[in-house]
Amino acid sequence: MNLYEIHSHTSEVSACSNVTSKELVFNHKKNNFKGVCITDHYYKGFFDNFYGRDNKFIVERFLNGYKMAKNYGEEIGLKVFLGMEIRFTEYNNDYLVYGIDEKFIYENPNIYNIGLEKFVEYTKNTDILIVWAHPFRNQITMRDSKYFEAIESYNGNIRHDSRNYLANEYKEKYNLIGTCGSDYHRTEDIYKASMDFNYEINNEKQLVKAIRNRHFKHSINKGE
Repeated sequence: MNLYEIHSHTSEVSACSNVTSKELVFNHKKNNFKGVCITDHYYKGFFDNFYGRDNKFIVERFLNGYKMAKNYGEEIGLKVFLGMEIRFTEYNNDYLVYGIDEKFIYENPNIYNIGLEKFVEYTKNTDILIVWAHPFRNQITMRDSKYFEAIESYNGNIRHDSRNYLANEYKEKYNLIGTCGSDYHRTEDIYKASMDFNYEINNEKQLVKAIRNRHFKHSINKGE
């Protein structure tokens, strides 16, 4: 199996997470994962926490969890990729973003202001993929399917009702790609949901390509 966790949060950056970057990497390596994508929360509120500091400083703080995870992953043999879970200022919706690099964030620090439609247009025909995260939770505003190649059709977070059955129906109705992630915040979230790719993934571009080509199957622990 080529198991990858593609929806995870570090406590260094995401206040909702109870696991440090090192714990996150160690737990996934111990449980035979090949890699993880760090998708810490990226939104206006994170920047507001550092009022008075410049964007470079705040971006560095955002990247802190990913960088520590990556460094430890290199030590123990686990691939670590950079992503984000972005929330634009227009609605409470969250979107997972894959295929970005540090340069992209440094050059677009306040991209959470532009809204979904402009972000989709800005990243069109690039290696960047946006995935609508848990689209059927409470307080979500429905958006047109035309904005998406993919949605998170299974979210494994047991502390939220993501109504995965509705997400799966939406995926099927509009022929979208369906991704799968545990929404990892706590040690016990391991194996809740992950992606089993057809081959090993070594970088962010390969991750996007494998998702776009549907070279995976879902790995879901339904025993909770």
